[in-house]
Amino acid sequence: AGKKIVGVRSHDGSLILEGDPIETIVPEYVYFVSDGEFVKIGYTTNWQIRLATLQAANARPLVMLALFNGTQAEEFALHQRFAAHRIRPNNEWFRESWEITEYLEERGQECLLPKV
Repeated sequence: AGKKIVGVRSHDGSLILEGDPIETIVPEYVYFVSDGEFVKIGYTTNWQIRLATLQAANARPLVMLALFNGTQAEEFALHQRFAAHRIRPNNEWFRESWEITEYLEERGQECLLPKV
């Protein structure tokens, strides 16, 4: 559903002392990105910018495997679930595994990416 951010500001950013608050829903996503060998499981509110940022810092081409509506808590739970496949402790990159592949297949209908 997304985070609800409520602010009372005018178009120029100054504080409005009267009137209704401006409500914005910020989408939240959990994503799986592959570099062909490893899979990153992450959280973002803007997956296009996040993918571009990751790609700029990675020598290998990255592919978005899956994108789901999700929270930071869900991302953390996935990190715990696949902890045995981490490439380093406290890292968000995991070795590709049948468990991750199976998880993505199970949630395939929920994936927000277009099917190719």
